[in-house]
Amino acid sequence: MTPRVHEMLDGLRRVRLMLDTADLPPVRSSARTERDRGTRFVLVELNVVEQRYRVVLEVLEDGLPVTEVAMRHGVSRQTVHTWLRRYREAGMAGLVDRSRRPPQCAHQISAGMERMVCDLRRRNPRWGPWRLVHELRRQGVAGIPGRTSIYRVLDRNQLIEPFARRRRRALYRFEGFRISSLVPLWIMGRARAF
Repeated sequence: MTPRVHEMLDGLRRVRLMLDTADLPPVRSSARTERDRGTRFVLVELNVVEQRYRVVLEVLEDGLPVTEVAMRHGVSRQTVHTWLRRYREAGMAGLVDRSRRPPQCAHQISAGMERMVCDLRRRNPRWGPWRLVHELRRQGVAGIPGRTSIYRVLDRNQLIEPFARRRRRALYRFEGFRISSLVPLWIMGRARAF
């Protein structure tokens, strides 16, 4: 578990201990109902993991149906079931947000190839992507990435300074009122009018 998860778990234990020792009515996250009109409410700010933990406790300890708990907290039944499964598998750490990044990318350059490109560039700082592709082919390396991919590797590892592309100069057209006004340009040859 990461240090952040440990901090959140310690904070949860402290909050739960304070709530258990305090003589306060239970904290409710839903709107007041007719039954709750006379009860006093305590406002406590909860982070995402604490809110999910509270949902799990309502189902496991209080024995409330998943459908009712899901409706009360504004999430789907499937989400509540997911949180229950993760809580059973990993405890509080299972309720932490997970990365949505895919575990691997099919067209990503391997770490070994990236290291090889970076080593070649460090030994020969004047070589650009074209030359690096050529040298890798000469060495007989299999699965050589394209020139643009090598440029991105160099850029990602700060081994190249990206420069601004030269833009072509815009051509200006000369338009006259009559065809005879273009005669001087025809005589002069290809002249540009700016």
